[in-house]
Order: sequence, then structure tokens, then C-alpha cells
Amino acid sequence: MYLFSFLILPICFFIAGIGCIICSNKNPNKIVGYRTKNSLKSKEAWKFSNHRAGVLSLRMSVVMFLGNMMFYALGLQNDCLEGLTTLVMLIDLLEFFLTIFIVEDETIKKFKNLDIEK
Repeated sequence: MYLFSFLILPICFFIAGIGCIICSNKNPNKIVGYRTKNSLKSKEAWKFSNHRAGVLSLRMSVVMFLGNMMFYALGLQNDCLEGLTTLVMLIDLLEFFLTIFIVEDETIKKFKNLDIEK
């Protein structure tokens, strides 16, 4: 059961990354993709934001997977999986918010002329 807890967020991040990359070639919509006020400002902003979010999500999923497996192995050796599960989930969520912050910041900088808000 604990192994599932250590794998769920990296797997979700990987799937989201692929979805964002696929959505980067579609028209902006409010259903699928990396949807923020800034990414919906133009088709170019949509493509950039979704592609960047997808690439970052794929990279972060690999980092999450490797880190989570390291913590899982550490937890098995020291018989402390329960406490490590909470820590790993918090670290993974921090990586999730970091991805959003990076993409939003890059979108704002790249599309200054589109009146994108900070």
C-alpha cells in the first residue's frame, strides 16, 4: 500500500505532462490543458504555457519518482514508511507548485506585450 502512495504523484505528473504537450498544439480551451488567466490570453501564450508545463511536468515526474523510490527504500530499511509517506507527499506538492510558479513567471516575461498581469 505504501508503494502506491510513493508512486501516485509521479505517475499523475507524468500523465499531466504528456497531456499538456498534446494540448499545446490545440486551441485554447477551458477544459483540458494548463489553464490559467495568463495562458488563455492568446494562442501563442497557450502553446508556450502548455508546452513548458508539459516538459517541466515530465522532468519533475522523473525527479519525483527517483526521490520517492529513494525515500521508500530508506523507509523500508528503517521501518518508518508511515512518516516518510507524509513527507514525500509534501515534497511532491511543493514540486507541483514550483512548476506552476515557473511556467507563470516565464509566460508573463515572454508575453509582456499581451497585457499579462503579474
